[in-house]
Amino acid sequence: MRYFIAGIIQGTLHTGLVSQDYRKELQEFIKSCDKEAVIVDTFDICDHPELLEKDDEIRHVFEYNVQKAVESDIVVAFVPSASMGTAVEICSAWKAGKTVYTISPLKENWTIRLYSTQVFPTMEEFKTFYSNLLSSSQPPQITETEKSS
Repeated sequence: MRYFIAGIIQGTLHTGLVSQDYRKELQEFIKSCDKEAVIVDTFDICDHPELLEKDDEIRHVFEYNVQKAVESDIVVAFVPSASMGTAVEICSAWKAGKTVYTISPLKENWTIRLYSTQVFPTMEEFKTFYSNLLSSSQPPQITETEKSS
């Protein structure tokens, strides 16, 4: 399964970044639940977005991130406060038919409300849901007849 971790980077800050600790936490959690997971994260693509200055560079990174979200199977978005970039990733992935799990207290925000498969107010609620979902999913069993084919 291919996962894209979307989430707030600058938010409403004029300079600097919001803490990105949630990215490592989500990566470790997803890997613990899905050993075959392929995880794409914005910071794997550009680990210092605050250093980008030219519009062409920013546009290239932004559009590349949106494309990676669309190419994923599941988007996990962390949105503790408004994030326009994450909103574009969420909307684009949802329109492409992808599963979008959003971790956010902003459940009434139109983008989050309309373009998330499911919204979780906290990281813990998402983790509980997702670990239960994966543990209840049984892989298809191969019958003896199929083995001999």
